[in-house]
Amino acid sequence: MLLPDIKQVRLSIFKSLIFALAVGSLGFTLVGFISGDIEKKTNSFAEKEKLAHLLATRNETAEELKSGLALIGGNEERMKNAYPPADNILDFVGAVESLASQANLYQTIRFNEPVPAPEILESPFPVFRTDFNIALTGTVVTLISYLEQFEKLPYLAKISSINVSASPVRGWEDASTFSIVGTLYVK
Repeated sequence: MLLPDIKQVRLSIFKSLIFALAVGSLGFTLVGFISGDIEKKTNSFAEKEKLAHLLATRNETAEELKSGLALIGGNEERMKNAYPPADNILDFVGAVESLASQANLYQTIRFNEPVPAPEILESPFPVFRTDFNIALTGTVVTLISYLEQFEKLPYLAKISSINVSASPVRGWEDASTFSIVGTLYVK
């Protein structure tokens, strides 16, 4: 058998090695281009997914705002009027006096100076609170009627406490004295 020449074997191995390196290098180059393209497409897809999520969230928020505005509807002016001006609470006083008159109660009312109301966190204008004391004379039945109507007043006011002084002899049936402490929010 004829043995090939060592030079030719080396040359053949060298050519095969060069060919293998060229094919390997071409493969690595193609993989690099393809992986870069895949990464770009993956990043683009992720970015589009984020934008779609933000758009969905924005649409949900817009729907919530629409439903909130629908609830408020024409009540915006009414809500603004719920805060009487701090220097003119005569409408509130007149409404409370009218309640006392309708319930057949004798009433005196006293207000403190307005102070800032930090409990009102969000408002388009500064909100103050003015505490008030109402002294009433009447029966418990008339007081209940008065309080039911007080709840319906178009002002942002709250009652903090009610003290009752009833006659020890006749109790609830006789004329009693009521002391109401509350807060009126003003602008």
